[in-house]
Amino acid sequence: MLANLEYIELGPSPAGEDCVQVGDDNYRENARKECKRYVSLLEEMFPSENPNNFFDIMGFPHDFGTYYEVVVYFDCTNTKSVDFAYNVESNLPEYWA
Repeated sequence: MLANLEYIELGPSPAGEDCVQVGDDNYRENARKECKRYVSLLEEMFPSENPNNFFDIMGFPHDFGTYYEVVVYFDCTNTKSVDFAYNVESNLPEYWA
């Protein structure tokens, strides 16, 4: 089942908010805290009973180190799961609630 999972990157925080920047003091710790806060907000806004739809934090390589973002996972073989993920991407909050 895991082989069918894909993800969409959602950013580290709502788009209208400032976020921690790679290179800032204590970046890793502060970025992960920020992403956890964003995951909590998204879980509240977009509850899912499908175990293949979930939010997580991923690290990605960058010229100046690893940066962190929230992603939404979905089962690419399940239409409802795919629709869930794209609905999330299309309706992300602009600001912290």
